[in-house]
Amino acid sequence: MLVKDEEFTVEGFLSLFQKKFSNFASKSPVLISFQCDIDHVLVTEKGTKKFKDFKFDHSKSVKYNIKVIKDWLLENTYPIMIEEIKSYEDYSTDELEKIISENNIKPEQAVLMKKERIEQISWRIERILVKKDELFIRNLNTNKQFRFKLSMPSTILLKNLREKWTQTYAYSIFKDKSVILNEIYEVEEPEEE
Repeated sequence: MLVKDEEFTVEGFLSLFQKKFSNFASKSPVLISFQCDIDHVLVTEKGTKKFKDFKFDHSKSVKYNIKVIKDWLLENTYPIMIEEIKSYEDYSTDELEKIISENNIKPEQAVLMKKERIEQISWRIERILVKKDELFIRNLNTNKQFRFKLSMPSTILLKNLREKWTQTYAYSIFKDKSVILNEIYEVEEPEEE
């Protein structure tokens, strides 16, 4: 028995791509515009003015073609916030001896000194639900993703991160104005061939 598969047309591919990519772009944490023709899509990220021309692979699904673009956007344009965690530890005996000799400090004072360490954790904003003010953020150190609810408009956080705040300051505002809802457990899908 022969079953006729859905017929592939370039127009159908483009129509489906535009619909799905528009949905993807509406949830993206960056401002994206795109222009399509039969073979290519030109994607422009408005904030950084970065753009890239992607050639469609019509032998693959629309989902696959969007994933190629998303991977480029993740690496090149998605906003990153930096969490700084300070900790203090004692100096080693050799370090204390060096401090005492170089700075002419009494040993009793040197023993009380602590070494400051700053650990940086990078958080990438990967998805936004504007109407709910929810952000999906990935800890780049652990590769775990979490969903947060903001008590401020998410668009204001993103606009200020893009235009005037440092990555560290943006994280401090985010930390004060958000609550974690849950961790996102991702299921890896098999690669298309």
